Amino acid sequence: MFFNKQDLFKSKISLYPLSKLFQDYQGDDTVADSLEFIKDQFKQRFRGKEGSYHVFVTCSLDFDELDGALEKIRQLMITKQDTRFFTYVKCF
Repeated sequence: MFFNKQDLFKSKISLYPLSKLFQDYQGDDTVADSLEFIKDQFKQRFRGKEGSYHVFVTCSLDFDELDGALEKIRQLMITKQDTRFFTYVKCF
């Protein structure tokens, strides 16, 4: 799972905190807590399929970070013959 546009997420979360958008949100209105909440929402949908997804938080403008994430994916697919589905999520 890709959380792309991390830079935009950081700027928007202060304007639209998850505590105002989700009744079940229990965390602080920080970027880290907000990302953990979103990741947990996806984990709940993959319940019983542990290890069938991987989470990458990226900013496509940070080429080193993006290259690192893509290299990790390549290694997962080659070394583990991982043909499972990767989900792309565009934040805001």
